Amino acid sequence: MQEVSELIPTLFDQRTRPDPYPCYAALREREPVPLATGRGVMLGSFASCLAALRDRRLSSDRTVSWAYSGDPAATTSRPEIQSLLFSDPPDHTRLRRLMSHAFTPGMVERLRAFVRARIDDLIDAAAPAGRIEVVGGLAYPLPLSVIGHMLGVPGSDMKWLHARSMVLPRAFDPAMAAFGTPPPGHAERMVAEREMNAYFLELGRRRLRSPGDDLVSELAMVSADGDRLSERELADNCRLLLNAGHETTVNLIDNTLLALLRHPREAERLRADPHRASAIVEETMRWDSPVQILQRFVPRDLRFGEVDLRAGDIVVLLTAAAQRDPAAFADADAFLPDRTDGRHLGFGFGAHFCLGAALSRMELGLLAPRFFQRLVGPVLDESSVRYREQVALRGLTRMDVDFTDVRPRELAWPL
Repeated sequence: MQEVSELIPTLFDQRTRPDPYPCYAALREREPVPLATGRGVMLGSFASCLAALRDRRLSSDRTVSWAYSGDPAATTSRPEIQSLLFSDPPDHTRLRRLMSHAFTPGMVERLRAFVRARIDDLIDAAAPAGRIEVVGGLAYPLPLSVIGHMLGVPGSDMKWLHARSMVLPRAFDPAMAAFGTPPPGHAERMVAEREMNAYFLELGRRRLRSPGDDLVSELAMVSADGDRLSERELADNCRLLLNAGHETTVNLIDNTLLALLRHPREAERLRADPHRASAIVEETMRWDSPVQILQRFVPRDLRFGEVDLRAGDIVVLLTAAAQRDPAAFADADAFLPDRTDGRHLGFGFGAHFCLGAALSRMELGLLAPRFFQRLVGPVLDESSVRYREQVALRGLTRMDVDFTDVRPRELAWPL
């Protein structure tokens, strides 16, 4: 059995990426695991992670931590990024109230026809080859085109934005918390963030002068009780929406299709009953979630459970471990879409529950049944499966699927 001091490096080891869950289980069994920096702990049980997400004494504002502020006591400094992801009430409440106006059920439903057409276009493009590289040929282009369409970003700009968004996900790895050093590529990410923010700052100004039928225009114009987003807030949150609006959905598509191809009985049941898609999405969010780790920050000295935390400490929440906790889920390591104890933390919790969860559910709820409806005899090439380097965000860089034929796009949609 590995020592605690070996488990955290093992979790970050690239050789662990294909199956990190034994390492997560070992960390969960030893919680609270002290960080090597001496400035916080890792938690892995469902009960502890849920309690931390519920605890209003813990903050989402990373600038209060030692890792992002030279002085842990300097809690009055304003965040560099004024976005939903890294803010607390009342700032978070205000931002979410303004942004939720643009994420109504009606907005999601209006995208259904666009999503359906895009799915069929991508399947048609792969048809002549008899093989589809799922990540580059389906998982990335679908949500990226959807969020670009929503935001009203010109198609000619998407390649430029995508290139910059690709370098950002490593920022979510808790390397600073675990080892006291930023994840690789820190300087490159800072440049990409500044360039994307400048882009959305200018786009927001153009939309204010000449609004269109798109999300940037709506966010630029939206008002609640006379309050509006500032230019900086609009730019920061549009960048967040572009990244979060496709990055986690890409990984959810990868992980769901991989799970179904490795569980052919579940794939056949889905083809026979497309309404099972919803349960399959929720079980993937629990069993192989795109978001594996969250962080919370300690603004002032406090006691959490049996742990004393100091101002500036970091609490690393191993939600991937929590969602396979046998104390919370029966047969926790099994992929069981029929389970009735399927609650999960994959979309976050409480005030920070993912604003775009309904959109992600809709995209994959349409894609998964259509994939198995139109592709005849899909077979995973196991040798092609490659995992991303990230620890906090889990997904693939490649997955090839062979098929013998493609049914016509005129086939009635299952959902």
